[in-house]
Amino acid sequence: MYWLILIFSIFPLLAFFVSGIFLIYSAITGKGMTPPEPGARLAIVLRYKLRGLFGVVFTIVSAFGIWRLATLGLQDLM
Repeated sequence: MYWLILIFSIFPLLAFFVSGIFLIYSAITGKGMTPPEPGARLAIVLRYKLRGLFGVVFTIVSAFGIWRLATLGLQDLM
């Protein structure tokens, strides 16, 4: 049963993990995202400034989800 959940859940979790790594890379190096214009809305400016924090959260949550799905799948196998 958990293998079916694992198969359908692993790809979105991997996508969140990769996007988290990209956001962290972008926050550290400054590459990958263009800075907002000076007259941009507050939401766009906050998204640009907090991308490193969002990347850390995406990476940690998705890594924990992948780990938990793998352990549940291995328990189901035994």
